[in-house]
Amino acid sequence: MGEMQQVQDPRTERLKSILASQDIPHIYANGFTNAFSNADVIMVLERNNSPVAVLNMSYITAKSLAHDLSRLIADFEKKSGQAIMTTDIVDRVLSQQTEGQS
Repeated sequence: MGEMQQVQDPRTERLKSILASQDIPHIYANGFTNAFSNADVIMVLERNNSPVAVLNMSYITAKSLAHDLSRLIADFEKKSGQAIMTTDIVDRVLSQQTEGQS
């Protein structure tokens, strides 16, 4: 019998290629602001409260992105056994701590 070859997911190979590219901007963000128009969703990516990029998407793309990100985070939380807090929750916790110290 022949050896079984491991088949790579084409998306994994594509992602590796994209991440290795020097021609595609690599942007880090730790915040965002969203808005919408009658045709698009607009996301301003922020790093330390300063805008670093503007991303315009169709509603279909934005909904697909939201769905895929939710699934990705849920998978990570399941594998790690840790719930990831949203910025709203972190802000609320920090606000309560600050109020308790006053």
